[in-house]
Amino acid sequence: MGAAKKLVDAARLRGLVPLHSLTPDHLQELARKSPIEDLPAGAEVFATGDRDGKAVYLLSGEVELSAPGEGVQRLRAGTEPTRYPLAHHQPRRLTARALGPVSVLRIDANLLDMMLEWRRTDSYEVAELGAADDAGEEDWLVRFLGSGGFDRIPAGDLQALLARLEEIEVPPGAAVMNAGDPPDGYYIVKRGRCEVLRCPAAGEPPRVVAELGPGETFGEEALITGAPRNATVVMPEGGAVLRLPRADYRALVADALLQPVGYERARTAAAGRRAPRRARSG
Repeated sequence: MGAAKKLVDAARLRGLVPLHSLTPDHLQELARKSPIEDLPAGAEVFATGDRDGKAVYLLSGEVELSAPGEGVQRLRAGTEPTRYPLAHHQPRRLTARALGPVSVLRIDANLLDMMLEWRRTDSYEVAELGAADDAGEEDWLVRFLGSGGFDRIPAGDLQALLARLEEIEVPPGAAVMNAGDPPDGYYIVKRGRCEVLRCPAAGEPPRVVAELGPGETFGEEALITGAPRNATVVMPEGGAVLRLPRADYRALVADALLQPVGYERARTAAAGRRAPRRARSG
């Protein structure tokens, strides 16, 4: 089934529930990550039993919702029911099929839950991390939530993670960590730019192998392996990073992000491994 994709206007998201309660930054992030799908008549939007992890909104056209042994319900875009996700239970209890050409929006449900949890809670505010009133200060958080599989962390654990972050101001040219250091924590860039440096060979000077901006993370490799840091991370113009202590990383992040695999699958993956997509700092 082919589907033409295009971006949705973030302002349009504000008419949807519960998206209407999100901040403008979060709406912009969802708009970037959730393209519209234009589907032809007869196309299946989702099927009974699906576990797609998406909140699906009908933006235009009409769909039919049905299940074996139950009645059929028709929904038309622009009506009050379509301000809400279609048959949102997981696994899906109903099948949704387009009665004519339709446009739908699929939003990652876990990412949406985390954004809503952040918006609802009063126990942790961006100001507690030293942020200014400027909405731009939330950029690191929006990017962090949308990256690296953090949508697998339960909302409660995510809230605990945010509450345990320690902010560190870094002066221009200073190192956040040095190669050979023991692993002390997991880092998120809050403000500024980090350069990751490694020595290509013994006796050669270190070279910049990656640059990291707000919301990007580093330091996880050494926490997982227990080995000393394998890279130096500096902030040429200075800035701020957020540090999650090692014990908290293991309790709140590692179990959610590390997926165990069997021997055969690991061997196959190792045999077909190519160069990493980007340098990781440990």
